[in-house]
Amino acid sequence: MKCGNYTLAAIAKQCKDNAGGIKAIYIADADAISAVTMDATAETINSIVMSGSATFAKWEFAAQTGTFTSTATISEENGTLYFQNDVALVFGQMEKVKRLQIMAATVSNTIVIVKDSNNRLFYLGYDNPVSASAAGGEAGTAMGDRNGYTITLTDYSKGLPMEVDMAAADLAAIGID
Repeated sequence: MKCGNYTLAAIAKQCKDNAGGIKAIYIADADAISAVTMDATAETINSIVMSGSATFAKWEFAAQTGTFTSTATISEENGTLYFQNDVALVFGQMEKVKRLQIMAATVSNTIVIVKDSNNRLFYLGYDNPVSASAAGGEAGTAMGDRNGYTITLTDYSKGLPMEVDMAAADLAAIGID
């Protein structure tokens, strides 16, 4: 029995032109997104419309400190499947600007776009808004310890995050470079 809209097909061997890690995230209040269009065949996001003059805010962090993971939870007994998509970020130096943004993200429902090290963009929040699942700050003990904040943003979705496939000018118009 075929389930869903998916058809199994071959996957070719991957060349060694891939890199792990994430470069940045783009975050916006979920209410600032007025429409999202998905290409039903390719399952990619091909249009994002923001309300009024709203744009995504870019969050940057030190290289090799942010992670993006997707984990399926499958229940044969219940016939259910969902994905938990987590973005965990580390920001150096506790300071008021970062504190205020961490606080805003912990109390808001957001949409997050992750830019990976291959310059691909992935949309989180298609089925449900993204919310903070953990956050904190630390000053360390020794002079060489990290002083900064951490936050984990979590998306629960029916599928793996979809790639954003939009023209550069359209991305720039909503704050994504």
